[in-house]
Amino acid sequence: MRIILFLVGFYLISKLIRHYVLPLLLKKGVERMQQKQQNASANFKEKAKQEEGKVTIKRTQQESTPSNKADLNDGEYVDFEELK
Repeated sequence: MRIILFLVGFYLISKLIRHYVLPLLLKKGVERMQQKQQNASANFKEKAKQEEGKVTIKRTQQESTPSNKADLNDGEYVDFEELK
Protein backbone atom coordinates (compact mmCIF):
# COMPACT_ATOMS: atom_id res chain seq x y z
CA MET A 1 0.00 0.00 0.00
CA ARG A 2 2.85 2.37 0.83
CA ILE A 3 4.46 1.78 -2.59
CA ILE A 4 1.19 2.54 -4.40
CA LEU A 5 0.79 5.83 -2.52
CA PHE A 6 4.39 6.71 -3.30
CA LEU A 7 3.89 6.01 -7.02
CA VAL A 8 0.63 7.99 -7.14
CA GLY A 9 2.28 10.91 -5.32
CA PHE A 10 5.28 10.80 -7.64
CA TYR A 11 2.96 10.76 -10.66
CA LEU A 12 0.96 13.76 -9.42
CA ILE A 13 4.07 15.78 -8.58
CA SER A 14 5.65 15.02 -11.96
CA LYS A 15 2.39 15.98 -13.68
CA LEU A 16 2.35 19.33 -11.87
CA ILE A 17 5.98 19.97 -12.79
CA ARG A 18 5.33 19.14 -16.44
CA HIS A 19 2.22 21.30 -16.53
CA TYR A 20 3.50 24.44 -14.72
CA VAL A 21 7.27 24.50 -14.31
CA LEU A 22 8.46 23.12 -17.65
CA PRO A 23 6.52 25.65 -19.78
CA LEU A 24 7.95 28.51 -17.69
CA LEU A 25 11.49 27.24 -18.21
CA LEU A 26 10.94 26.83 -21.94
CA LYS A 27 9.42 30.31 -22.19
CA LYS A 28 12.45 31.87 -20.47
CA GLY A 29 14.81 29.93 -22.74
CA VAL A 30 12.99 31.07 -25.86
CA GLU A 31 13.03 34.69 -24.67
CA ARG A 32 16.80 34.51 -24.09
CA MET A 33 17.34 33.07 -27.57
CA GLN A 34 15.20 35.80 -29.12
CA GLN A 35 17.17 38.49 -27.27
CA LYS A 36 20.48 37.02 -28.45
CA GLN A 37 19.20 36.88 -32.02
CA GLN A 38 18.06 40.51 -31.87
CA ASN A 39 21.45 41.57 -30.52
CA ALA A 40 23.23 39.65 -33.27
CA SER A 41 20.96 41.21 -35.88
CA ALA A 42 21.66 44.71 -34.54
CA ASN A 43 25.41 44.06 -34.58
CA PHE A 44 25.22 42.80 -38.16
CA LYS A 45 23.26 45.86 -39.28
CA GLU A 46 25.80 48.13 -37.58
CA LYS A 47 28.66 46.45 -39.41
CA ALA A 48 26.77 46.65 -42.71
CA LYS A 49 26.48 50.44 -42.35
CA GLN A 50 30.25 50.86 -42.73
CA GLU A 51 31.45 52.02 -46.11
CA GLU A 52 32.27 49.25 -48.54
CA GLY A 53 36.00 48.92 -49.04
CA LYS A 54 36.85 50.96 -45.95
CA VAL A 55 38.94 49.13 -43.38
CA THR A 56 38.40 49.98 -39.74
CA ILE A 57 40.11 48.56 -36.70
CA LYS A 58 38.26 48.71 -33.41
CA ARG A 59 40.48 48.38 -30.38
CA THR A 60 39.59 47.75 -26.78
CA GLN A 61 41.07 49.87 -24.00
CA GLN A 62 43.84 47.33 -23.35
CA GLU A 63 44.82 47.10 -27.01
CA SER A 64 44.93 50.88 -27.47
CA THR A 65 47.76 51.27 -24.93
CA PRO A 66 50.41 48.73 -25.94
CA SER A 67 53.26 48.06 -23.56
CA ASN A 68 55.98 48.07 -26.25
CA LYS A 69 55.24 51.71 -27.21
CA ALA A 70 55.14 50.93 -30.93
CA ASP A 71 53.28 53.32 -33.18
CA LEU A 72 49.70 52.11 -33.57
CA ASN A 73 49.75 53.03 -37.28
CA ASP A 74 52.66 50.71 -38.01
CA GLY A 75 51.54 47.63 -39.85
CA GLU A 76 53.09 44.44 -41.05
CA TYR A 77 54.40 44.51 -44.62
CA VAL A 78 53.24 41.63 -46.79
CA ASP A 79 55.05 40.95 -50.05
CA PHE A 80 52.62 39.58 -52.63
CA GLU A 81 53.86 37.66 -55.64
CA GLU A 82 52.02 37.65 -58.93
CA LEU A 83 50.78 34.22 -60.00
CA LYS A 84 50.60 33.21 -63.64
